[in-house]
Amino acid sequence: QSEQIVIVNGTQQAINLTTRVLLQEGDTVWLDDPGYDSARGIFTSYGIKTYPISSDINGMNISQGIAQCPEAKLIFTTPSHQFPLGNTLSLSRRITLLEWASSNNVWIFEDDYNSEFRYHTKPIQSLQGLDKYQRVIYAGTFSKMMYPGFRLGFLVVPLSLVDAFKAAKYYTDS
Repeated sequence: QSEQIVIVNGTQQAINLTTRVLLQEGDTVWLDDPGYDSARGIFTSYGIKTYPISSDINGMNISQGIAQCPEAKLIFTTPSHQFPLGNTLSLSRRITLLEWASSNNVWIFEDDYNSEFRYHTKPIQSLQGLDKYQRVIYAGTFSKMMYPGFRLGFLVVPLSLVDAFKAAKYYTDS
């Protein structure tokens, strides 16, 4: 629905807004390892603990995260094109992640980094597209398709979070 879309100044503002709305100092976030250093920096600047989750050919190792860091409040992942390795989170891991997040009241931040650039395989459905539980905050940007200096991105947030994100965006920009 259109009210679920929040326009942002790129991925970094999207991460900042998500952190302000959903997390508190001392909370824990899973991150792809290796992963996006700017995300780690943003979380750390808010006093958020980051827990690196290894990635392999099938993407983020969801079983490792569940076993070693079940207290996470948010999962930050680039499932369609894991940065910097380029692997894709498998469908079975996507389903496992969504079901675990729903059962444990955990949010998922899906950074749809470079998903539009697929040349050898068909795209796999986004986590947000598979999410029947309304646990995914989906972030996209137009920087790679258009002009990087343009700094235009968007979030698609669950309906229950629309008002909180719009308020945070308003007070961030004013």
